[in-house]
Amino acid sequence: MNAALNLDPPMLGPPPPEASVIIVLHDSGDALAACIGSIPPHFEVVIADNASVDSGPEIARELRPDAVAAPGPNLGFGAGCNRGARAASGSVLIFLNPDSRAEPGALEALAAATRPGSIFGPNLVDPDGKLRANARRRSRLGQDIAALLPASARWIPDSLRRDLPPTSAIYDTGGPVDYLQGACLAIEAASFAAIGGFDETFFLYSEEEDLCERLRAAGGTCELIASARVAHIGATSSRKIGELAAFHLFRSKLLLYRKRSRAGGAAAWALLSAAVTLAAATNRLRATRRRPPGWGAAARRGLRDGLATPLNQTRRA
Repeated sequence: MNAALNLDPPMLGPPPPEASVIIVLHDSGDALAACIGSIPPHFEVVIADNASVDSGPEIARELRPDAVAAPGPNLGFGAGCNRGARAASGSVLIFLNPDSRAEPGALEALAAATRPGSIFGPNLVDPDGKLRANARRRSRLGQDIAALLPASARWIPDSLRRDLPPTSAIYDTGGPVDYLQGACLAIEAASFAAIGGFDETFFLYSEEEDLCERLRAAGGTCELIASARVAHIGATSSRKIGELAAFHLFRSKLLLYRKRSRAGGAAAWALLSAAVTLAAATNRLRATRRRPPGWGAAARRGLRDGLATPLNQTRRA
């Protein structure tokens, strides 16, 4: 006599989470409580610790004992994101800065909006709720040079700026943009893996624009979801290291232009070097008023390093 058939479903363990929220830490513990507290409890939390020496990792474990730990050396923001993505088990990846706080329903809206091949981000607001300009046009050399010129805030029209102004209809309607500030971004895990993740040649800055460019070149889109809102304090790590931040900002700019074209990279190096030298010398420019005295020298070192760094060819679109 044959044994009775077992019609019960196989025991495969709990289903994977709908989304994994990846937080990259580097001495960002002072802003972490509000961030983790804003994440839905049914979303997985992944803490990619980039060699923090503050209490951030301990705070994360206390607030979310179930969080997945993905520690490693500090090889940059993109590298931390990639490490967190490898440790995540959600079908959707949401990269959330530790100095950000999602408003109710924001992360769920981003997770629901994702589709293959594209990346999505929310409206960013100040802690007091004021809208921030985080939808951006593709970086162009003329924009970067103009931003270093005297009184650029007064004479450059909104149509020529990198950031779409808060008065733009895109913040009400949502829709495709060239790229979004990387404080909060959502993408399907399979799409992130297929595109190769963030290019780890970028240590800090420009990695989100490079990722969006590669996704769009592959037929995808970068889209703002207007119904999702995330409060962003801004730059809790880079603000503490002004000269180092300047170094990486201009290093990354140079890498981005070099990835687009060899000729563009050479022109960017020459023109940005001249503009930075002028900005540092006058010390009257909006971009340098609050910079430390060594800002100009650090920026020039970043440009030289960006010119000399070998490009990661496997990450090109």
